[in-house]
Amino acid sequence: MKILFFILKIKIMKKRIVTTALFLAMGFTAAFANNKGIHDEVAASFAKDFSNAKEVKWEKQNRYEIATFSLNGMVMKAYYDDAHASLIALVHHILTDRLPIYLMTNLQNNYRGYWVTELYELTNGKESHYQITIENADHKLVMNSVSGTDWVVENKIKKV
Repeated sequence: MKILFFILKIKIMKKRIVTTALFLAMGFTAAFANNKGIHDEVAASFAKDFSNAKEVKWEKQNRYEIATFSLNGMVMKAYYDDAHASLIALVHHILTDRLPIYLMTNLQNNYRGYWVTELYELTNGKESHYQITIENADHKLVMNSVSGTDWVVENKIKKV
């Protein structure tokens, strides 16, 4: 009787082990489903840098591997150099009140009558740069920050 009970216990344990292994395999597959063509070193570096990231989607552009993900309720993009698996830049939307004071003042003084349609902060670990798109009834301007104090117009589009 004890032997029968022991064999039954082993069979139950095997089922649990197999079930657990299947769930783990499905979890890892789902977590890395969007990693097609992404270097393992880059994925490992990303997992280390952003361990709490959710909804990760990968794309490859030229020498870069880009992860778009959600972290603390914010959508971000992390750019990795695929040759060294190193983080190059982190890009995310911000509101104008997060701009450095000189850039915000410059915007208020020199671009009255324009409204902000997009604003990104790009951080490379040492410094931050900003790209803003502003519009009025006649024009759309795409500008980049310079030295944290000024804006340079990169593209000016006349509306029709």
